[in-house]
Amino acid sequence: MKIFLSVILAVTIFCFVSNFSLAQDEKDMDYSWGAVVEMSSDQIVVSEYDYDLDEEKDVVYKVNPDTELRNIEALKDLAEGDSVEISYVVKGKERIAKVITLEESYLEEEYSATEELDEEIEYVPAELEEIEY
Repeated sequence: MKIFLSVILAVTIFCFVSNFSLAQDEKDMDYSWGAVVEMSSDQIVVSEYDYDLDEEKDVVYKVNPDTELRNIEALKDLAEGDSVEISYVVKGKERIAKVITLEESYLEEEYSATEELDEEIEYVPAELEEIEY
């Protein structure tokens, strides 16, 4: 019985410590976005706006097998100029990408700007219907 309780206690402590360290990783995660400049199997370079310097700059993010890719199957599916969002952590002087998301083009959205404009044109508030021009 003592062995069983010891095992349960050890598993509980392990689970608590594991969840705590995962929460720390998520809390320490930063976020950025920009246009792809170049990429390779182990890194991606993104041109992003630096608000402190008031200019665009190229930033290197390290990529590893644990990096989650969204809206793409592999890094090679990205093209120069694609707009991406990156969630990353800083380790030393390196930025390690945790999640890379390819932003969907406005042309691919179900709801186009012309459809929205057509709906706005069709809508006339009741107060304006009574006005004669």
